Amino acid sequence: MSEKHTPGPLTVKTDGNGFFWVDKDTEDGGFSVCNTGDGEEAEANANLFAAAPETKKQRDALLEACKELHDDLEVCPPELSFNIWLRLEAAIKQAEKE
Repeated sequence: MSEKHTPGPLTVKTDGNGFFWVDKDTEDGGFSVCNTGDGEEAEANANLFAAAPETKKQRDALLEACKELHDDLEVCPPELSFNIWLRLEAAIKQAEKE
């Protein structure tokens, strides 16, 4: 995976009226990385974006943890785990492509 991203730390910002975005703070003031919009989902997306792993080592550790959880969910009752298992499987495949 190549390093084609804005390195962290990233900060979630809000206008106080429900609009959220993610900033990269720098010594000369910083810049906006992305706007996520209005509402609870926008806030959750901004927090997820800002919490992304900063280094390859962190990303690799997160990928391994997802693989372990994916394997563990295969033996859980299907009604509890199938949706999560499918989402993990898709995330793992995407991460491995990159």
